[in-house]
Amino acid sequence: MELLARSWGTSSHDTLQVIPDFVVQPDGSRTLHFPVSGVRHVDESKPERAGDRIAKLKHGQRLEFRDEPDNPKNHRAIILEAGRKPVGWVPDYLLDEVHKIRQSGNEVVVTVEQANGPETPWHLRLLCELRVGPDPSGT
Repeated sequence: MELLARSWGTSSHDTLQVIPDFVVQPDGSRTLHFPVSGVRHVDESKPERAGDRIAKLKHGQRLEFRDEPDNPKNHRAIILEAGRKPVGWVPDYLLDEVHKIRQSGNEVVVTVEQANGPETPWHLRLLCELRVGPDPSGT
């Protein structure tokens, strides 16, 4: 099922976003592609730092989760890191699912699908794949 998220038109830059459902792979794992949220807010004083970090990421590179209970916007926030350096957040629409999967004991792996440079708008800068399944790490 696809969920259409809507920003309610509060800005001329608002966009509509179609959120795909998980796709079951032949090995039984489930995958989902998503744009990483908040990348320009990783370092409010110098957003280009996060942009430079993202531009250096490689396809297939694994990102790590770090729960962020003190996040002022959402106490359930999960920040994504590359080498212990933040690159953005798991989108709010995925948080319940990711927390549920992690609490059930299933491993969740996030890898870089596509990392874009400064010519790309912030909200499309980093596309990732979330994989859950029998062996999400591929080993």
